[in-house]
Amino acid sequence: MVVLAVMVRRAGHCGGGVAEMGRWGKGGGISCSDLPIPQAKPIPNLTPNLACWGSTLSRCGCSALLLHMRKPGAKVVYYFCDESSYVTDEFMSVGGLAVPDYNLARIVADLHAIKNSKGGPSETKWNSVKSRRDSAHKAFVDYFRAGLEAGDFHFHVRFAPFSEYDHKISGPKQRIDTTSKMHFQLLLHRAIRFYGKHYKLRIRPDNGDCTSALVDQISKLHTWGATNYGCKHDCIENIEPRDSKREVMLQLLDVPLGAFTALRNQRELIGAKRELADYVQAAFPSVNLKNSTHMEAMKFNVWNVKPSGPRRGPWG
Repeated sequence: MVVLAVMVRRAGHCGGGVAEMGRWGKGGGISCSDLPIPQAKPIPNLTPNLACWGSTLSRCGCSALLLHMRKPGAKVVYYFCDESSYVTDEFMSVGGLAVPDYNLARIVADLHAIKNSKGGPSETKWNSVKSRRDSAHKAFVDYFRAGLEAGDFHFHVRFAPFSEYDHKISGPKQRIDTTSKMHFQLLLHRAIRFYGKHYKLRIRPDNGDCTSALVDQISKLHTWGATNYGCKHDCIENIEPRDSKREVMLQLLDVPLGAFTALRNQRELIGAKRELADYVQAAFPSVNLKNSTHMEAMKFNVWNVKPSGPRRGPWG
């Protein structure tokens, strides 16, 4: 059994290991105390040969040993994004998971190992959860929390009161076009704002009608990113929608995003979804989804959109 604090050592960072504007591996930055995450607890099935490191690290990971284990600076940040509850709920969400290039392969391997050890399912997502004692979904939640605490990746979520938008002005697809523009806002004001000055971005949305239009928006994202945040005009290397059945990083995003969105909507849940939502809430007991975090909170960012008028379009 491996202690979750091992994730800190594996990330090669002290807490966030991220300088104030998100430079992975450059030193300085945000400590673990900035995260609304409780004390780590053990989970099984993660690279057992690293277990010996767990006892040497504090919760923040600020040991002399760790200071010699820093990763080299990242060159590329992968940004995985998806949406939840854009059909019926009051609050719709879009969420993003930012991963530095040197962490990606190891995280993907860990997630597949978790799924194999739990016997599936083939696609571990919020909507696929079933009541079972040995749950891959709960193991994903544990891994998600540990990865945030370690600085392995960052999580951003944007909630919007969907009923307060006039979807007709978004485009002919109405709600789908509104959702697409919400993805655009997330990419501009979180992915590009946080990482566009220092890294190349490879953006990986879950494929579908809501994200297909993003591929043609790179030039506009570059223009607005340079104007608003001084980012490079070529910071986005590409936008490639991916099938979540094959992309396990989108599954890692989907499980907490679905649970957070259900909790934000105070949805009446039963059975396995109620159990999973409660598990996520217990993992992040100090998170208040009704309140936005500070705009510069990169590691765990909650953004609640508050329309200024009774009806307006998503660009407002």
